[in-house]
Amino acid sequence: MLRGDHGYVVSEYLIEDRNPLIGRKLRESRPWDSGVVVLAIRRSDSLLPGIPGPETLLLDGDVPVIYGQEHDVKKVMQPVN
Repeated sequence: MLRGDHGYVVSEYLIEDRNPLIGRKLRESRPWDSGVVVLAIRRSDSLLPGIPGPETLLLDGDVPVIYGQEHDVKKVMQPVN
């Protein structure tokens, strides 16, 4: 995790188990509504080409590289219990 000013971070999160983002396009999950930007996605040990767009589908095992305030990032990436 890389910390910036005013609580902003760049970090990676493993999408797994019951995370509500699995199988959803970014357009559907809308992380930007919480101030979180998906910068890149690592899938199967390689980065997907380009910046993820609204039609990008998140899969179990994906590792998105994300930017936002730390508390917002944790809220968006939190699996459902």
